[in-house]
Amino acid sequence: MIEHGWRTDLSAREAAELASLLAEAAREDEETGYLQPGIAEPLPPGTTQLLVWMSGERGRGRWMSTPAPATSTPTSSTLTSSTPTTSAPMAASAAVPAPSLAPAPVLAAYLRIEPAGAGQAVARYVVRPALRSLGVTTLLLEELGPFGGPGWAGGIAAQDAAELRIWAQGGHPAAARVARRFRRLGVEVNDRRWWLLADLGAAVDGDRPLPRPVDGTAAPARPPATDRERTRAADLWQASATPSPPPGGELLVIPTPGDVAGAIWFAPGPVERTEYGTAGRIEGLAVAGSAARPGTVRDQLLRAAMERMAGRHRMAAVIVVPAAESPLVTSARLAGFEHRRTDVEYTFADRPAAPGISTTAAGERAGLCSALAGPALPRPKT
Repeated sequence: MIEHGWRTDLSAREAAELASLLAEAAREDEETGYLQPGIAEPLPPGTTQLLVWMSGERGRGRWMSTPAPATSTPTSSTLTSSTPTTSAPMAASAAVPAPSLAPAPVLAAYLRIEPAGAGQAVARYVVRPALRSLGVTTLLLEELGPFGGPGWAGGIAAQDAAELRIWAQGGHPAAARVARRFRRLGVEVNDRRWWLLADLGAAVDGDRPLPRPVDGTAAPARPPATDRERTRAADLWQASATPSPPPGGELLVIPTPGDVAGAIWFAPGPVERTEYGTAGRIEGLAVAGSAARPGTVRDQLLRAAMERMAGRHRMAAVIVVPAAESPLVTSARLAGFEHRRTDVEYTFADRPAAPGISTTAAGERAGLCSALAGPALPRPKT
């Protein structure tokens, strides 16, 4: 049995319960590769939260015990004395109720919905590890009903969202089962992205050839030297449909006379654990439309970022790319990256989807790329 409630603010008790749930999930999911990014970060303005509680024995919650009052137990000397004993104390003791065990509800799952603009919202969701595979998500969706209906009013009414997007890390099979079951509620696959992993020892120190120079006047990739170069790099990032460059990390550019041919953002890490050891992550790569040879620009930027991560004693590099982004996938493969995982994005629409295979262009492209990539590989434990 579950109960749920929408929140804009949490009480101190709810915040403590949530911190416990997120800590348990982080420990469990980091090992399996299903870690939900961003779910523990500060809430953006306008975010709504859904708390899901489970009660009863299946909730494995805290058991509250009422201790029995202390009673005097006759000693052996009393029992053997010649003084007659009375049964009154025993009768009084029998009247005291036995300790009662009452299960307290436990926070079983957590959903946060963040506004994304243009009638869309982004969701992040996690279930307490000990309560997975018990049907918590199925029960929750049954209670919430169709997206945009009364059950969702507390979560999306203030955001005026007509579509909700959520990523399933690693194409989790449980997420796929839920999506198939609730297509009638408007759930469908919208996109896929690939996690690619490179062994930096083999890729940087091995016998892979260095990329050719972009042209005779271009300089190698380096940190931006002027405000103009940083501004041009930010313009390239925004042109790639991302609102702002990622915070932190490092930036490299390939300068050309009066402009930059491309830019790459990366976090030296460690940000991931892999079978090769700790890994850094490439956050984004953008190439100017005017670049003479965009493929070579991508190759040089990837190589430069990988060399810098190796210089920081990282053993591997991770890059996440859209499954349909074939030019970047090609460059990453040539640089030594291999496919390790496929994430799947699901959408909840305010109008139920028609039965059958998704007809969205993104869904068709993602399905084709997924078939070419094959099944996602689980992340080995280290």
